[in-house]
Amino acid sequence: MNVRRARLIRDHFGIGSDRLEISRADLFELDPQQLGRFDVVALLGIVYHLENPIGAMRLARSLTTSLCVIESQVTRLDDPVELGYNDGEVIREHGSFAIHRENPRDTQLSPLAAMPGVVSLIPNRAALVEMALAVGFASAELVFEPLGSDGRPIRGDRAIVLARC
Repeated sequence: MNVRRARLIRDHFGIGSDRLEISRADLFELDPQQLGRFDVVALLGIVYHLENPIGAMRLARSLTTSLCVIESQVTRLDDPVELGYNDGEVIREHGSFAIHRENPRDTQLSPLAAMPGVVSLIPNRAALVEMALAVGFASAELVFEPLGSDGRPIRGDRAIVLARC
């Protein structure tokens, strides 16, 4: 359905299929050597549906020459989480993930996105930025995050990160 919609939009705007190819593929079966590299790569609404979001970001980095736009659902957790070690050391990390098991109800809400049985790892805003840096982007900037009067994000359900090479 998404491919059909994308082709309809492409054709409506008179963009030739030789300039904009639209196809369906498994994200983790894409071959960067075969695809080539692109000035702009977009990961829109996919990161939070994956069991391996870091692997998806690594693939996006291998395809990107300039800018990667990453849009994702995020958790509302802004407070750091604590990691304890046997020697008593405690480290506070700002990036964290929520785990969500996709279920049949999710498929009814969004049959194009949800896959029952998949464990999705949903990052918070800090984790989304940290992931982009960890896979080799030179910089990662959180954008489009409206703030309330207390300086905290309003609702905070979605975030966009611009990751540059």
